[in-house]
Amino acid sequence: MIEITRKPIDPASILEKINRSKSGSVVIHYGIVREDTSDEKKTSHIEFEESPETIRELEDVVSDIKGEWAIEDIFIIRRMGQIAVGEIILAAAVSAKNRHDAFEACAGTIDRLKKLKTIKKREVFI
Repeated sequence: MIEITRKPIDPASILEKINRSKSGSVVIHYGIVREDTSDEKKTSHIEFEESPETIRELEDVVSDIKGEWAIEDIFIIRRMGQIAVGEIILAAAVSAKNRHDAFEACAGTIDRLKKLKTIKKREVFI
């Protein structure tokens, strides 16, 4: 399942959104806005905007992950709009029969999410 939201992401709600009845492992990753960037500037907040193709690109990520690892389910939620330091940008949850597939598939999901082309990012510095 995929969600795009402009509201803050509730970490406690993520586990409830993923099928896990046949799984022995669920791995959840939260991407968070950090204050320090690689060029030593301090971030005030980040602004993200999706395009009409964003859902399709996210669906491709889900399809790729399901094809590459033996997982039961995958859930991705991506926040848009202005997001402050310390707030959650995205969450990815993967359930699988074993922890190896769950961890690897979640890491693969994050790697692909970092490469999305249909989301515009603007970092605002202090």
